[in-house]
Amino acid sequence: MTEENKKKYDIKYKRIFDALDLKEPDMVPIDIDGGKFMINYCGYKMKDAVYDTSLEIYKECVKKFMEDFDPDMLSKGRANFFGEGPAHEMSIPKTMFVAGMKDAPVDDDSLHQHVEFPTLYDEEFDEFLTDRTGWRIKKYFARIFGVFEGWKNFDNRANINVSLAISRPEVKETIKKLWEIGEFYQEHNKRFAAAVKELSDLGYPDIELVGGIQSPFDCYSDNYRGTILSLEDLYINPEVVETLLRAGANVEARDHRMMRALDHARRNEKLKGTEVLAQLERMTYRDFFDICDAGIVQEVRDALAVGADLNTRGRDNETPLMAAVENESLEIVEILLQAG
Repeated sequence: MTEENKKKYDIKYKRIFDALDLKEPDMVPIDIDGGKFMINYCGYKMKDAVYDTSLEIYKECVKKFMEDFDPDMLSKGRANFFGEGPAHEMSIPKTMFVAGMKDAPVDDDSLHQHVEFPTLYDEEFDEFLTDRTGWRIKKYFARIFGVFEGWKNFDNRANINVSLAISRPEVKETIKKLWEIGEFYQEHNKRFAAAVKELSDLGYPDIELVGGIQSPFDCYSDNYRGTILSLEDLYINPEVVETLLRAGANVEARDHRMMRALDHARRNEKLKGTEVLAQLERMTYRDFFDICDAGIVQEVRDALAVGADLNTRGRDNETPLMAAVENESLEIVEILLQAG
């Protein structure tokens, strides 16, 4: 790193951490994920960057993006699978596709796309809830990656069974392919780390600000049942939902719309009056927005009597009044208007 770039790096680094430490920075730090834009900005398609295992296209595009737009953090775009195309093909994915893959349902300039379909079947709930590891090994993996086809009905009950299963030709072939994929990523990760170091030396801090949470509904829907069956399960298979709740599912987790499992359940007409909804109501913390959203008139009056904040916000940044209007809770609308 040159002296000039080191100076730029230090200024940006301090700016970022002043903000994180709740100090006033010299200016608001900017972190932009260039992603697909920076590839197109340099005149390439996503296919070019995803299948360039040398990462030269990736480095060219990141460098131009950083120099032209000058954000405060290095835009790595790791989630776009740059240089990883061949490994994706080796795994034979069935649910996630990247640009350039043969016979993939995405074009050559597309971001990666997830294709949703059920991987957990109706008759498998008992197995899923009592032996999830076995279910994943014998059924789930092969449903999302073709490379695991040889693991169908893998017997994991005891050491001797596992030994016999591993000795099967189709399982040996699967393990061989997994080794190849692992070796690919060992080399890819070295090249990627070297590329990031080279780009960071231009004066842009490479800081991993990681963290996040997936709501129970999203996890269940995205990975196992798909949206439609997940919604049906709330009514048709409430015992599964109850099992997840007993197992400690985080009922406070929210999705991208700031909605919790309770919020989804309240909007399902079939769940009204059911034990699933009642259990979620008991387990979930309710603030003033939730009370107004649920249409509980007396609790709204009680909360206002002790100084509830009329301007508190809930999902999609809505106010209690907005929720009451949306739900056609006319009595609560009138109460809120009188109070505000």
